[in-house]
This record gives sequence, structure tokens and C-alpha cells, in this order.
Amino acid sequence: MTSLNLRSATLSDVEAITALAIPIVTHDGFHDYFFPHQDEFPEDMYQWWLRYYRNFILKPYNEVLVLETNSKEIVGLAIWMYSPRGTGVSNSDDPKPKGLDLEKASYYERKYMPSCR
Repeated sequence: MTSLNLRSATLSDVEAITALAIPIVTHDGFHDYFFPHQDEFPEDMYQWWLRYYRNFILKPYNEVLVLETNSKEIVGLAIWMYSPRGTGVSNSDDPKPKGLDLEKASYYERKYMPSCR
């Protein structure tokens, strides 16, 4: 019997999440419009989704959840976005960003685009 586990995604899950999503969204209206040559250049769409999920995992007001089997295969995905609960007086009680600085994108460029500097 297969059991399922729901957990928070980490940066190490980005490639598995992307591989799960790509076949589902290929050739829908959005992707046909923004990636009209996706069959000729599938890497373009793949790179876009890698960065998309990476950014969601790192943003402070998001929670990316993955559903995995007992053999650690990711079979589902959910993105939960919420508003910070602040006092309205200062930002001191707002959640701090987890992970890396999104503006620098250094993790992404080193791992997925080694030729970028």
C-alpha cells in the first residue's frame, strides 16, 4: 500500500517539481502564447519554470507543499500564498525572507546557468 506525505518544498525539490509540472502545462493557451516554439526549444520553458518555482520557495509569504509517496517520488504540488500579519505600525513582526536574496539570483545562475556571471 502506498502512503502519501505532505511536506514543505525545499530548493532541492525544484527540478522534480518542474519535471512534474511541464507535461501538464505544455501546449495550454498560456504556454503556446509565451513559448510558441516550445517544441523546438523546450529548455526555454523548462528554465522559466525552474526559476518560477525557485522564487516561490524563497518568497517569505508563500508556502510550497509537495505530496510524495513513501518512495520519495513527488506526485503533487500546492502553492499557498498568504498575507503577513502585521501591526500596521512597523514591519518588525513581518516574516523575514527565507533562503536567498531573490534580487541577486546567484543560486539560480550558479546551478542552472553556469556560463552567467
